[in-house]
Amino acid sequence: MKILIAEDDPVTQSLVAAALKPYGYQLLLANTGDEAYRIIMTEPVDLLISDIRMSGGTGIQLLRRVRRIRSQGNTAPTVIIMTGLLGEREAYLRRLGACEVLRKPLDLKRLVNVVRSCLKA
Repeated sequence: MKILIAEDDPVTQSLVAAALKPYGYQLLLANTGDEAYRIIMTEPVDLLISDIRMSGGTGIQLLRRVRRIRSQGNTAPTVIIMTGLLGEREAYLRRLGACEVLRKPLDLKRLVNVVRSCLKA
């Protein structure tokens, strides 16, 4: 399974990658939303884990782009959104297509369980 981690904070990006690497996932990294979108458009990705706020395109913009890809009948990754903001509109993010919304600071054990669950869905 191929997982794309879109996160502009190098520490969080490294923590997420380190938590998932032992499970044998192929990990791709993007530092901006635009970079993540380019990767999604050029190679198959099973799961996108995206920060909600980052430079070069937000997690919400990525969700909308993934939704558009699906609506055109194309394969698109399942999406998990990470956010450090309280009160982020979880229901809205789910309506846009997020499989799950994770709060920062991340509980890495929960992250691994959510990844497994979203990949099965």
